[in-house]
Amino acid sequence: MKARTFYLLNILLGLGAVYITVAFGALQVKSFPGVLNYRVKKGDSLWAISQRYHIGIPALCRANGLKDPSRLKVGKRLVIPMDRYRYFSRQLALKRGIKYGPWKYIVVHHSATNVGNARRLDYFHRKIRHMPRGLAYHFVIGNGRGLGDGDIEIGPRWSKQQAGGHVRSEALNEIALGICLVGNFEKKPPSRKQMDSLVALTRYLQKKFHIPRRRVQGHKETKNAHTLCPGRYFPLRSFRKRLLP
Repeated sequence: MKARTFYLLNILLGLGAVYITVAFGALQVKSFPGVLNYRVKKGDSLWAISQRYHIGIPALCRANGLKDPSRLKVGKRLVIPMDRYRYFSRQLALKRGIKYGPWKYIVVHHSATNVGNARRLDYFHRKIRHMPRGLAYHFVIGNGRGLGDGDIEIGPRWSKQQAGGHVRSEALNEIALGICLVGNFEKKPPSRKQMDSLVALTRYLQKKFHIPRRRVQGHKETKNAHTLCPGRYFPLRSFRKRLLP
């Protein structure tokens, strides 16, 4: 795995970075190209965006081919170049009361749907499953339908370092990070880009929290689980071979 991948994940997933990830769809993380995609919201200005991401207006204009900085359309996606993006420090996040949880396991899921993203899954968990905290997972990896193929969305349970809601055992939820790949892997396998992003993200989390390979599990492998998740076509064996020991 390239060192650049670990570098990108490190700065994207550090607590300071995810602290500013406050809304589903507002910030979608590209795992490999080295950019962030920001969707312009009502009331945004290029100056405000430049201040938020600590990048100069000229650099934003060059990256996005903008000739007139004052004409910014709602819904437009802006590229935030990674090499110019200075993230908040971990110390600042800690001062704001956010601390890393006691993560000891990583559990991989599929959404069992053909289309999806963090917002859709949050709605399902909040409105249908009646989960007050919404999205049960810490991360969602897209398949190109609802979220870019291989794109990683960071959920509030990671940014707030909250327990997951993705397995039957509440005790395991307290110490297990949940990663959900969009797709129904009972019907077909995940895409190559999804798997590459999953491996990079999992290796990063393994390294950060000293999680051995044996504690990276498919949902169906967890204790007392009665599920086929992440599906018969999810390549658990080959996935584990790509992880840290």
